[in-house]
Amino acid sequence: MRGLKYLLANAACALSVSALAGIKYWDNPAYRAFDVNCYVSGAVWNLDGICNVGADQPHSATALTWKNLGSSGADNDVFLQKNTGGSNWATASADELSAGTYGEWRANGFDFKGNSRWRANSPKCIDTGTKYTFQFLVDASSANHTASYATIFNSNWEKLALLINTSSNTIDFRTVESVAAKSFASIPGPAFTYATAIANSDDNTEVFFSGTVAPTSGVGFRQSTKISGHSEAGYVFGGANDGKSPFKGTFKFFRYYQKALSNEEVAWNRVVDERRFFNRAAPLPVTNAVVVSSVAASVEPAGTYAVDGSHVFTAPRVATVDNAKFICTGYTLETWDDTTGDWGVPELHARELSCKVEDTDCVRITWKWTDGTGLATYGVSDYVWDGLEVFYDGICNQGVNVAHSTTALTWKNLGSKGATNDLFLQLLNAAGNGWSTATSLDAVGERNPGAWTDNG
Repeated sequence: MRGLKYLLANAACALSVSALAGIKYWDNPAYRAFDVNCYVSGAVWNLDGICNVGADQPHSATALTWKNLGSSGADNDVFLQKNTGGSNWATASADELSAGTYGEWRANGFDFKGNSRWRANSPKCIDTGTKYTFQFLVDASSANHTASYATIFNSNWEKLALLINTSSNTIDFRTVESVAAKSFASIPGPAFTYATAIANSDDNTEVFFSGTVAPTSGVGFRQSTKISGHSEAGYVFGGANDGKSPFKGTFKFFRYYQKALSNEEVAWNRVVDERRFFNRAAPLPVTNAVVVSSVAASVEPAGTYAVDGSHVFTAPRVATVDNAKFICTGYTLETWDDTTGDWGVPELHARELSCKVEDTDCVRITWKWTDGTGLATYGVSDYVWDGLEVFYDGICNQGVNVAHSTTALTWKNLGSKGATNDLFLQLLNAAGNGWSTATSLDAVGERNPGAWTDNG
């Protein structure tokens, strides 16, 4: 299933809270918009170039404070500073930002001109522990920098930093141990965009990569005898404390987790980032269901989904799209076969409007529709119910709003007498003179209990 590509139609859909339950990952913004709250939870810092003044606030082109959306809150907000020469910095003014002298906001990030930085008002202590993750997105090139190093993030030059190395055309992940060993986990350039840096004391590794799978050797991988925590006074984005390595380029986001993200978590954050910052889809880290529908009416629009535990995918019985009426006649279900690398034989589920998918499944649901123009459509609720005490329906054999079952041993009474008048299947005994409760619809010798059709 991994690596499959699908051409999936976009669909507009209004969702209730219950419709979102059970969905862990999705690839279609028509199901749920991709926003800053969709990332893996637990970020301590989250400087987001789109939501730069708050998670629920519109983007600001005049912001002098970049709000931290992570769990540490306003304590780690950062403020725009201008370089006034050498290692001297001062607060940038609104007029200077408006003029673009010391950088300017783009729709999804801040554009550095090489003479500014973002820094907390007072030095903040960073205590990463021995497991942590940095993720960032920039639009930069080592060719645009003349100094030996340019700062993306810097807490202490020799202890914790993400620097563009212009001599090697790399971004280096610098830690206490890597500086001492003069050996860095790096990403090759000269152009740089997406990056994830992870330090993990479980296996004493530092990894730095631009994709969604952490390297286990080679470029971007470094193993040490120890991975230490860091506690430094102060940090900056875009300009070093000495003023000698100003960053030029667009800085779009920076996230810091005090844990080592898994490959699955890295991949999901990438899905969200691809939608938010590039307006394109990325493969889900896990796929349980692919929904296909020629009519934009299913509750979960056409797309790919991963479920959390289980989820029931549904479609309405009747839908009106662009003034045209359609009737859902059921769906086909195909199961992915890893051996053949293809979908299995479609199974038709006529008249069924729901399909439960578990997180261990990998299925494709294709909703079937017919033109309903001029046709009257009826359901079990359209009968005269006043005074109806006993009602056994061959289509809704398990309940008014429950999918038809082909394995049911109990035929539910839909009438007002309820479950006290449910029917239970019995099988004639071998002697032909008594009855016993059937345990399945399988034949016992020559005694066949029968079988459900789609309507009786």
